[in-house]
Amino acid sequence: MIWSLLLFALVAYAVIMVGLFFLQRQMIYGPDRRDFTLAMPSEPEYQVIETKTADGLTLRHMWAEPNGAEAPVFLVFHGNAGHIGHRSNKFSFLTGTGAGQLLAEYRGYGGNPGSPDEKGLYADARSVWEWLANEGIPADRVVLYGESLGSGVATKIAAELSAQGTPPRALVLEAPFTSVPAVAQRRFWWLPATWLTLDRFDSLSRIAGIDTEILIFHGTADRVVPYDMGVALADAAGPRARFLSLEGAGHIELLDFDEVKTALLSLAKAGSPALPSSD
Repeated sequence: MIWSLLLFALVAYAVIMVGLFFLQRQMIYGPDRRDFTLAMPSEPEYQVIETKTADGLTLRHMWAEPNGAEAPVFLVFHGNAGHIGHRSNKFSFLTGTGAGQLLAEYRGYGGNPGSPDEKGLYADARSVWEWLANEGIPADRVVLYGESLGSGVATKIAAELSAQGTPPRALVLEAPFTSVPAVAQRRFWWLPATWLTLDRFDSLSRIAGIDTEILIFHGTADRVVPYDMGVALADAAGPRARFLSLEGAGHIELLDFDEVKTALLSLAKAGSPALPSSD
């Protein structure tokens, strides 16, 4: 009887593990595949632009031009759910600063073709960066902004640019994780999640090599991405990083805090970044 129960438990464990392995990308990514243009706001005045990825996809994104040849541009990589149309009003407080905004959309999201995975999202991000370069906007005017899952994309691109000697103006990480396997292991502590995760987005191993100002902010009550992961990234980044601890905040309302808006508005001004001091 005991051996039968043990065998049943082992089989059930294996079935759950295999099932989660094959469903992991559905758990990581939650795209809204509807056309994002249906949710575009009137302010700021966005245009739809197209980029071509290295693997042949044509993707659409939202672009609001900067006001002036020196104005910064925010290149935004959003989180795992929805599409960019759902984020457009989030950055409306930047309207009037002169800063440009490019809200990058991923493959499989917002009416774009393809299916999301780590390699694909990096290719999507590079295509948008190349578009900005072709528009004559240099790296030192671009603020890379990563929200949740997008923090892994933004960190990867910032690390690549730093390795090339052309770092961005700044890197901003909203509720970031150290890596996807680390989040998965916390959530599924009873599984070898670290070894089963295909898409890793390993920001912790990359952030120390990023040669620019870094702003990280995280809510202490975040139940999606553990708060201590934001702290760990700030520690690994070293003296270039500024960390804003948002007491009582969850995962999605971080831009409601005045100290976050103040920091972002400082980055929206032409000239050297002026970030708040570490806590």
